Amino acid sequence: VIEEKTDCHRCNQTICDLADLLYPALPKTTSKNTITTGHDGIFLIKSDELDEYIKQHQPFLLRYDKRTKTGEHTALNIGLSKGRTYDRVLVFPTKNMLQFIKTKDHTKAGDVSKLYVAITRAKEHCVLSYASRGYTGNELEVAHIIRDLPEVHFVREYKEDTEKTLL
Repeated sequence: VIEEKTDCHRCNQTICDLADLLYPALPKTTSKNTITTGHDGIFLIKSDELDEYIKQHQPFLLRYDKRTKTGEHTALNIGLSKGRTYDRVLVFPTKNMLQFIKTKDHTKAGDVSKLYVAITRAKEHCVLSYASRGYTGNELEVAHIIRDLPEVHFVREYKEDTEKTLL
């Protein structure tokens, strides 16, 4: 007899809820993490705001693999982070991962297990980075995906609003 465990002691409930969408046939997870920081959950950040975010929050950086563009930032491959826990995680996602974020359709996520590992490493919050403009200045498809996201699991914070809160 296999007993399924549905309690999570690492992630907060918002992170668990998003992770559960990747495996819809499995029982839903209940977070036992009761710590709140005021900046908990899943967030999206434009790539041109990464430096400031990294300096302020010092997240652990994860990438799909060595081909993933991370700018000047050093990131660990997602697969190597399995079993580890970090307070805050920043993920450099693939286009497929962002398609999942938009649609909540696990069949569009690409490598489901890697995305699951990436977002569930975080105790407090997980941030996904995206580029809004290409080298020629045109709006990228990924930016359209982010712009059209439902706000069920995500908090949209703009740099100006965050600065007002902090100052």
